[in-house]
Amino acid sequence: MILAVLAITALPKFINLNSDAATSVGSGIFSNAQTTIDVYKGTCLARGRDIYEDRSTASNNFNIDGIESSFSASCYPVSTSRNSRAISNARQCYSTLQDLVSTDTLPNITYRWNATGGSSNSTSVTSSYFQSSQEAGYKVFIHQARTFHSYCHFYYLDGVDLTKTPYLLYDADNGVKASGVMDISNGITWSDNLTLYN
Repeated sequence: MILAVLAITALPKFINLNSDAATSVGSGIFSNAQTTIDVYKGTCLARGRDIYEDRSTASNNFNIDGIESSFSASCYPVSTSRNSRAISNARQCYSTLQDLVSTDTLPNITYRWNATGGSSNSTSVTSSYFQSSQEAGYKVFIHQARTFHSYCHFYYLDGVDLTKTPYLLYDADNGVKASGVMDISNGITWSDNLTLYN
């Protein structure tokens, strides 16, 4: 009986510790990604490639160690060499994140625009959508609105409590980014998250 009481008291604390650890892992991954974006930009500028005022004169994308710059011929990294759009789908968002963190913590996985596919291109995402992606084994959820093709919004789901979810918002066109921890247990909207950019 004493053991049962101890288990009932200790279990929630143990679960909270695991969730807090997962939040720290996700925050660390996104912090590394932001640092890489800054280092990439510095390296790109040092090599003589600056942001073009007139995109019609922009030549091919800049390449540093296999990572391309965005279609605007700017110094912001993307995982695609397509010149028509910086990032056009969740798969390219995820590939960009993989390139930025350069670690095995983000395995190759297929993304689809549905709840069990780890991504959404709708203007809002419900908590059940996040839970379905979490249960389907997605470490990172990707949100990208249909009309914002250079934007990738990442949410770290692996083992986290949805009230303490690490996020990274990245606009590959302008190099703008934002990160932190947010409560997504009631869902998110695209317009609210755009206000988080620095």
